[in-house]
Amino acid sequence: NPEKKLPNKNLVFHLALAGPIIAGIILTACGEKRGSQTPIEEPIYTPPTSIEEPVSTPVEGPLVRFNEVDENGDGIIKDGIINIIDLRLQRKGQECLACLDINASGEITQMDVNLIQRRIDDQELPFHPRFDPAEPFGKIDDKDVEAVKAEIGRIVPSEEGGLKLSEVYYGWVSNRLEVQIKPGTNSEEIKRLSKKYNLPLPSGTVTNAYITIPEEVLEKKTLGELIEELLQEESVSLVGRISTGTIE
Repeated sequence: NPEKKLPNKNLVFHLALAGPIIAGIILTACGEKRGSQTPIEEPIYTPPTSIEEPVSTPVEGPLVRFNEVDENGDGIIKDGIINIIDLRLQRKGQECLACLDINASGEITQMDVNLIQRRIDDQELPFHPRFDPAEPFGKIDDKDVEAVKAEIGRIVPSEEGGLKLSEVYYGWVSNRLEVQIKPGTNSEEIKRLSKKYNLPLPSGTVTNAYITIPEEVLEKKTLGELIEELLQEESVSLVGRISTGTIE
């Protein structure tokens, strides 16, 4: 066999320079050839739908009416929060489509199922009752998925005079309120209000405050009833619930 010789270095250099040019000519020729043939349709890629966006509070959504009472969430002690747990307990044994509308959109959809399934798949996410619509409460599992799946396509009725379902899911503190007294209100009027409602209302130059409602007051009326009564007072300009925060 003839002895193999290494290629000349100059030749290798010239080939390296010419390589891209030759490759371009070949690709152009192939492109012209393909142009005369029927083009092959590429499959359309559809990105997966995010299931995080609908968790945020929607601008519009169904309203729901219920007694703003901190029910015994676990049958023993109260949790200090009024939220979807209390609504579900009050409507136990009744149809409650609002309890299954996880993203509070006004309709039961596959998205609601996806939001629960994500909670099952990712055990690192913290528990939240929003994603636990079916008994037994306290654990997010396949029963929650099945309960929502069974109602896909149904519209959640909006109950006039109620609260936003999205706010009910987030919840608020059961024994605290933000109260704002109109500027210029005299001390005698504030004393009258404090005595009438048995509340530690802001006085003097302080017109806005977060107050804790005594337990004996909430034994006689619900938080919602108390808010309605305070808003009827001429010297009260604002009464607000205190949200418990956001949901991951």
